[in-house]
Amino acid sequence: NPAFVVSNLSRDLNMAGASVAVKEDAAYNARFIANVAKVLSPRVGRVSRYGLMGRFGSRQGFTGLMPSLMRKYLAGELNPADETERYFKEFMDEGAETGFVNMLSVDSFKDKMAKELGRMQGTTFNPIKARKGTKEMHITKGLRMMGEIFEFYNRCAEDATRFIVYMTSRQMGKTLEDSVADAKDVTLNFNRKGTGAMMNGVIRDLFIFTNPAIQALANMYKM
Repeated sequence: NPAFVVSNLSRDLNMAGASVAVKEDAAYNARFIANVAKVLSPRVGRVSRYGLMGRFGSRQGFTGLMPSLMRKYLAGELNPADETERYFKEFMDEGAETGFVNMLSVDSFKDKMAKELGRMQGTTFNPIKARKGTKEMHITKGLRMMGEIFEFYNRCAEDATRFIVYMTSRQMGKTLEDSVADAKDVTLNFNRKGTGAMMNGVIRDLFIFTNPAIQALANMYKM
């Protein structure tokens, strides 16, 4: 959902700003604010293939640091001599990224792999059910590419605040482990599920987003 990019980022920034203000000292807060400006400031002008419009071959458009870092990471092109790029590689490699995890069934996984193979071979989404050599329709291909773009920027939005906190913690002298913990717990840690005691496991199965709701209340209480 393209609307998710801005709304999710704004919520994360509000929560992170409040959390950092309560938990950390003035020096940390000043560095955090500076890093917010550095990572999230939009840039207009000539873009590289890592810019927002670079995928479409445009030389002018909007670009930003976070999409650039993500694309470089996925391509294995981050520069360890650059402080920000080095911290981003640590952030990704050490598991500070926190997101939704979907466990597919065996049949669902087989179907997903069939679709991927079909796209690679230039056939329709499912080569098992489609006639051999049938090409993917342009409109379907366009919608799929649009979905991939939205998914990419949703991921950047989800990671941006956490990476800012991680980089700030590292710059302030915290260990790698403490910085990862700061990043994962600054808003909602979707990898934290609890023990399931006191009927929590049953309630999680019955009501969607129970875990984030409980975490949010607990975090606000602690703050």
